[in-house]
Amino acid sequence: MLKNLIALFSFSLFFFMQPVFAQVYGTWKSLTSLQKATSIAAEKQSGQAIWVGTTGGVYRFETGTQSLQTFTNTDGLLGIDVSAVMYDSLRNALWIGFSDGKINFYDLSSSRISNYYELSRISQFSSNAIRNFYLHGDSIFVGTDFGVALFQVSRDEFRDTFFQLGAFDEGLCAQSTTVLENMLVVATEAGLAMGDLTLSNLVSPSSWENISASVSGEVYAVCHFNNAVYVGAENGLFILDGTQLVSHSSISGKKVLRLDATQTALFALAEDELVEISTESETHVEGDFSTAVSLAACQDGRVFLADTLSSLLEVVNGEILTHEINSPCSNVFAVLGFDAEGRLWGSSSYNSTSAVGFYAFDGTTWTNYANVLADGASDTIFQFCDIQARGSATYFGTWGGGLLKLTDDSLHVFHNGNSDLVGTSSENDFIIIPSLAKDENDLIWMTNYLTKTNPIHALTEDDVFKKYGSSSQSATSFPSSYVAEHILIDKEGKKWISCVSKNGDALGLYIFDDHETSDDLSDDAWSFLDDETGSGALPSLKINGMSLDQNGIVWIATDNGGAYFFDSENIDDAISISELDGENLTAIAVDELNRKWFGSENGVWVLDDNATEIEAHYTAENSELLSNQVYAIAIEDASGKVYIGTDQGLSVFHSVAVSPKQSLTTLKIYPNPYRVPSSGSLVVEGLTRNASLKILTISGKLVRHISGYGGSVIEWDGCDSQGKTVASGIYIAVGISESGEDTAVGKIAVIRRK
Repeated sequence: MLKNLIALFSFSLFFFMQPVFAQVYGTWKSLTSLQKATSIAAEKQSGQAIWVGTTGGVYRFETGTQSLQTFTNTDGLLGIDVSAVMYDSLRNALWIGFSDGKINFYDLSSSRISNYYELSRISQFSSNAIRNFYLHGDSIFVGTDFGVALFQVSRDEFRDTFFQLGAFDEGLCAQSTTVLENMLVVATEAGLAMGDLTLSNLVSPSSWENISASVSGEVYAVCHFNNAVYVGAENGLFILDGTQLVSHSSISGKKVLRLDATQTALFALAEDELVEISTESETHVEGDFSTAVSLAACQDGRVFLADTLSSLLEVVNGEILTHEINSPCSNVFAVLGFDAEGRLWGSSSYNSTSAVGFYAFDGTTWTNYANVLADGASDTIFQFCDIQARGSATYFGTWGGGLLKLTDDSLHVFHNGNSDLVGTSSENDFIIIPSLAKDENDLIWMTNYLTKTNPIHALTEDDVFKKYGSSSQSATSFPSSYVAEHILIDKEGKKWISCVSKNGDALGLYIFDDHETSDDLSDDAWSFLDDETGSGALPSLKINGMSLDQNGIVWIATDNGGAYFFDSENIDDAISISELDGENLTAIAVDELNRKWFGSENGVWVLDDNATEIEAHYTAENSELLSNQVYAIAIEDASGKVYIGTDQGLSVFHSVAVSPKQSLTTLKIYPNPYRVPSSGSLVVEGLTRNASLKILTISGKLVRHISGYGGSVIEWDGCDSQGKTVASGIYIAVGISESGEDTAVGKIAVIRRK
């Protein structure tokens, strides 16, 4: 059969191969919040494009088209917590400073990024954050949390660092810098520091003069305009006159937080107004600027502001505009899950602590939900604890807001006034639903946290509640002193419920077996598992996550490692995963290849299907994972994408665990042509479950046989069965089903590098 297929292809040996581009497996993508802006810069003073630094990276806002281009660690940056940006007009480049002291130089003409670590390695101060840049010919003055550093561009090196600016204390934050003629002027909380650039040793404190903050108060900003230095301070706007500060009448008695200037005007930002000062007039624009932290003025009079709540504001012709930025409203992804339409949802908090909203992502656009008042609700909702899709509806358990139901973008809430859900013993309206699970009969089971009675509920397809666990309704019951938290349903229909005390102390697992007769309470049975040998042998009583694999095995993540129960029908002691002993595991998910992904406080662990081998341990240090503090993991089987929720944003890893096709028809092969040797693999997509791949020469000689991973994808490294790189030429890829009865064929053009 293979010979016939090869013969069928032989007529087109010398076809022209068009390059095929697709997502590269094994790569990362960071999805972060751009809402909390920290700094801003105009690309040239035309205002055609604005660069904004945020706690989630940098974005470039095209003012004409309103288009957005984002940059994070997966795009080459040294981090995402950006504290300063400056456009370098001499080099058409962007300087990017980070909160840890690292610096990127982004050449906009070549798209090349250079890295500078020197300031991050200074160890004697509590913070190394970069606060500002000032361009002065071949020099860049870098304001930091510990002083000023001098970078010489032509030598590509830091020449000096000024830790003590005159008589001021060592290590003061340089909040703003500017140069007038040969005088470097630095704003600090203690006042102004001035260094003479004609002197050879500004490292010496004696080379600096100081003006104390006795008149101005803390100094926030300095700016060179109209051959003078303007000073924004706690007590208003001032002009530097020699070694004196002279109050400017336009703003006095209030904080002037930021300054910027064009060739014709100075712009001063206070908490309640923006003032434009030219040689001929003054213009005051009143508004709430209390969360604005930086401004960039354009020659045409427009002013853009970096804002910690709204990200990007624009003031034009006296009006204040807010630009909508496509991003989640928070960098915290404490909970993850998919809705009925396949959209990804994330929550800023598992409980009510630090909750600021929740968000949905359709692959392109983010939709944020904050202060949500659902139909039937009396209070707004800021988060969700768990998510479960059923049919065309999606349900969300919340911390205090009851159960949400989403249908066609309409939200409805179940509370104690329209359902059998019960609030906490101290607050009847405060209904906590921390966990949801759907059984084979489409019942949605949920835990009702800290309730007086019935800690377990089930919701029928008609949205009718059934309640379980009260001693008055079943022969055996959930103890009244226990609180139900997480819930998992195994292949036998048993409900695995993690428990805590009313004070939050971990207690272990309860197994609830309703014998799949949800309406018959008389046959309900309960059993308990703890950390004692013979009664569960859990690695810890604190259960942070549970998951069911493709073989029906129950896996648990605890604060002291992972474990599994091989036979849920006859439950015995847990089998601990020795490779994860002692790890504080925070989440678990199973991919299409039956691999186990464990989140932890130490990154992500990937174990093979039997949990006998660690396939990978991803950390922020050895990969592009945003943070080692992992809260949640959700896997999209259709694409193989693993979504990893952290305290610094959402990391997406594109794995090869893609759902297999139902039948072998067409193979998608890329990159094609494939140049070898290569750091990346050739990818073959479109395989059925457990299909294998054969690489053949055009004459039918076997080059390599690769066993299937189990999913839709197999990779080839361009080597034969002996590990040698193959020669240039045309090769045949043959996908073979597990039974051997079905095949699919594709062609590969290999170009061997000389």
